[in-house]
Parts: sequence; structure tokens; C-alpha cells
Amino acid sequence: MGEFEDSLTGIYVISRSSGENYDRKNETGDFKLTDNELSNIKRMSEYYTNSILLLNVGGVIDTSFIDECPLLDSVVLVSQLGMTTGDAVADIIDGTTTPSGKLTDTWAYSYDDYPTSENFGMENPKYVEGIYVGYRYFDSFNVKPRYEFGYGLSYADFYLKAQKVNVNEKKIKLSVNVENTGNKYSGREVVQVYVSKPQTGILTSYQDLICYEKTAVLRPNAQQKLDFEINTSDLSVFDDELGAYVLVPGTYLLRVGNSSRNTKVVASFKLDEKVILEKVNPLMKPETDPTVFTENKVELENVTDVPRFILKANNFPETEFIQYQEKSDVTTFINDEDPLPGKGLDEVVEQVRNAAGKTLDDVNNGDVELAEFVASLSTKQLVDLVEGQLSTKENSVVGISSDILPGAAGQTGMIDHKGVPALVMADGPAGIRIEPVFERNGQTVTHYATACLLERR
Repeated sequence: MGEFEDSLTGIYVISRSSGENYDRKNETGDFKLTDNELSNIKRMSEYYTNSILLLNVGGVIDTSFIDECPLLDSVVLVSQLGMTTGDAVADIIDGTTTPSGKLTDTWAYSYDDYPTSENFGMENPKYVEGIYVGYRYFDSFNVKPRYEFGYGLSYADFYLKAQKVNVNEKKIKLSVNVENTGNKYSGREVVQVYVSKPQTGILTSYQDLICYEKTAVLRPNAQQKLDFEINTSDLSVFDDELGAYVLVPGTYLLRVGNSSRNTKVVASFKLDEKVILEKVNPLMKPETDPTVFTENKVELENVTDVPRFILKANNFPETEFIQYQEKSDVTTFINDEDPLPGKGLDEVVEQVRNAAGKTLDDVNNGDVELAEFVASLSTKQLVDLVEGQLSTKENSVVGISSDILPGAAGQTGMIDHKGVPALVMADGPAGIRIEPVFERNGQTVTHYATACLLERR
């Protein structure tokens, strides 16, 4: 600490690797802090007048250290913003921007509070939670989280008040007034609307988020009215026995708040009979149901001092029976009379000119039509174009699989004598993913991309 004796504010950063195919382990350096990290946070909070901990993590970690560091002033979840992290954090710390983010995960008190923690990291994990995923589990089984879904602090304080509410068989309409009750900072609030559905023989969670909206930046004492409109049919649940999406009969509770554990019932409405909205066919029904959590443990409260509405099943549209397409519609281009492979296709066959010997450049020059060129390709060549080509070194179906640009996600098939080049695929959110240093033709190639994060350790 000697180098920073004149500083009043200390900042410490916790980083964790997060990504695909990776579960948190209940170990130090992963879900838990290391002894060194905890010691540094304690020392920082004791030494500096102001202490700030930044969580540069993409997934949840153990936050019990907050109880062990009573002098720690603030914790900021920055997730993984890459090259923009510094700018965003600086604006928040110096007050230029008021934080207004909300959690999309539930941060539990302990690792074991997550209902599927025993399955984390399994090669073939069991799907045991059914509908009780995330906040739906914590709310439905009354497991108190440390930081609930939808939670997030701000420098400003807000007061939410539901105003107009109307519910009928078509729409749920709601207006919520939001006021910045602070006297110093401007800020934004996220209004969240939940619905508690009747608890019947069909599984339903304690509440479901059905709509949310963020205010504009509100100055101290400023107000804004947010209007919500939800289709009543969006409250449907799936009836396994009927193979249909239905609205269950009973009393529904409409809730408004700024997190899943901070809501208030603003209206109730009662449906007299079950409504079958859509009838489907159970095409992918599993032979056995692995679900362990099959019953909601928290009963709905009886609310009487809110507006109440009555919905009639007869006022809903008739059941929609989903029509399934029995055969695929496809157009096939051919340049000979050979029988076509495949079966079960509603196929339109179009005879085109033979383009044997032509290349993709001939298509570009207008010498042949694209359909004629496609018809000249063999079945194997067409398959290569659709399925792509695996790397000769790392034969991964997904991930790193390209010979042209090592590190890229994959590449399409190449047909040299037809002039069809391979196309290198990026990796969606990973952006331009390449290996910065690789070997090609006996030479070491250094090839950095702009703003490309390959890995974090």
C-alpha cells in the first residue's frame, strides 16, 4: 500500500473465466475467492477511505466475502465488457453515469442453494428442475437469495406506483408512475411486471416475469409514466395430458416491482374455466420424465384490497389446432434424367441447361445461371458446401475448426476446379476469433485482430 499513501480510494478487481461448456466449480479460484483475494479485499477496505470491488465475471460467484469485509464500501458487477470496461467503470465511479443495471441471474447465499449444483460439470448432466429454473425455483421453494433476479442498486432512489389497470380476455393494460425521490443524482429505473398464476394440477411457478421497461434518465423529483400492454394469452401454460397450451382456471395476481423479491400485487383477475388456446402433437415427448421438482412449495396470498376482474372462458377464441407439414417443400435443379435421391419430399423438379465445366466465376460473369451451376455439382460437393469441412488438426464440430485461419469457428467446403472458395466463419459473440500466433508452411505467422478477446485466465 506504500505506493499509494495519498490516495483516498482503493479499487480491487476479481476476474473469472466464463464461457460455453463451463460450469462453476465449488472451489477457490472459481466460485470461491482464493485466500489471497480475500486478504487483499480486507486490507484494501481497511486502508482506504473509500473501497470499491469490481466483479469482472460473466457468471455468479460466492459473495459471502461481503459479510467478512464489513468496511468494504461498494461492489460493482461489471460482467465482461472487454475493451469498454475501463470507460464504463470510470463513468460510474466518478458519478458521470448512475448505474441502472439489473441482475439476470440469481446470486445465492451458497453453492448448494442452486437446485442443480450436484449436476454441474457432469458429462451428461441431468435435467431435474423442470420449469423451476432460476428465480422461479428460488421464489417457488422459498429459498432466500443474497441478490435476487432483477436486483440492482442505483445512486438514485425511486418510488413506483401502479395507476390505471384493466384486464380482459384480450389484453392486460397497466400504467406505472416512476418518481426519482432522491435529491442529488439522476438515474433510471427498470419496472418489472410479474404474474402469479393459479396453482392447479399443472405445474406453475410462484411468479413469472411477463414484461419490463426502463425509464428515461430522471432528474431528482422527476416522474415518468410507463404503459404496459400484455396479451392475456401469453399467460398460458403447457398441459402435458392434453398436449396443449392452456389458461388454467382460478385467480391470477398481477405484480409490479423492481426485482423478483420486491413486488407488490396491484390487481387480481379470475378465470372461470380452463381455456385451451393451442392444441399440438406430442412429437418429442420423452419416454421418461427426469424432473425432480414437481410441486410449488409457496402458496399464493389472498389479496382483497386491489382491483379485481372476472374473465369468461367463453369470450376467448376457439382452440387453434396446429397444422403440421407432412412433407418438406423443396425445388431441385437437375441437368440430366438420373433419378433423384431422397424420400418424403414434396419435390418440384426443374430441368435446367447442363453447365458442366463451368465455374462460379462464370455465374458472376453471367455466362450461366446460378441454378444451372448448382445442378452441375455432385451430391458429395453439395454436402460439403452445406456441412463444411473440419480442420485437419482439430476435428471439432463446433468451436475451433479451420485450416485457412487457425482459431476461427469453421469453414465451408472448397471446390477448387469449380472455383468455389471456402468461407471462414466467425463465432457470433466471440467476434473475429483467430489465433494470434500460428505456423503456416513452416513459417510463424503473427496475426492480431482488432479488439479481439481470445481467452481470459
